Amino acid sequence: MKKILLTGFEPFAGEKLNPAEIMLDEIHHRQVHGKILLPVSYEKSFSLLSAELSRGNYDRVVMLGLAGGRAKVGMERFLVNWADAEISDADQVLKSGVAISPNGPTAFQTELPLGGWLARARSLQLPLEISNSAGTYVCNYLAYRVAEKFWPSGFISLFVHLPFLPEQVVSKADNPPSLSKVAMRSCLEFILDQ
Repeated sequence: MKKILLTGFEPFAGEKLNPAEIMLDEIHHRQVHGKILLPVSYEKSFSLLSAELSRGNYDRVVMLGLAGGRAKVGMERFLVNWADAEISDADQVLKSGVAISPNGPTAFQTELPLGGWLARARSLQLPLEISNSAGTYVCNYLAYRVAEKFWPSGFISLFVHLPFLPEQVVSKADNPPSLSKVAMRSCLEFILDQ
C-alpha cells in the first residue's frame, strides 16, 4: 500500500473558496497518510510541503489546485521551468517571465501511467482528463520545485487541477464550466486507487 500525501491550496484571486481545500476535507482514503493546506505563495507553499515530505516518508504526493474554466478534473503530465503570472501570490510576489530554476531542466514529466488511468476512468464515465500544462503560476511552481528536489531522476507524483464548484460560478458573467463535489471526489478517489 502506498503512503500518499494530499495537498490543497487556500482560496485566491478574490475567490471565497477553493475546491482544492474542500477536497482535503472530503477525501478519506486508506492510502492518504497526510494532508496539508498550503497558502497560494510561491515560497511558503514550497517550504511547508518540502518540510512535510522530508519528515513524512511518503511514497507519493498528490497536489490539488484550482483551474477555473476547465470542465474536467485534469491530471497534469508536464511541469515547466517557467513562472509567468499576471497576478501576485498571497505575499504580493509577482513572478513574470522568469525561470523557476535557472539550472534546472526545461520540464519534468510524471512517470505515472496517465494514459492507462484515463482509459479506465473513461470506462467508468469519470470526468477526468490529461492536461499538458499546469500553467505558470503557483501550482506549476510548487510542483516543479517538488519534482526537482524529491524526484529529480523520476518524477512519480502528480498535480491535479480541479474546475470551479457550481456555487462559484453562479455570479460569474461568463458562466464558466463547473463540477460537483461528488464528481470531483469520485475522480480523486479513482486517482488515489491507482
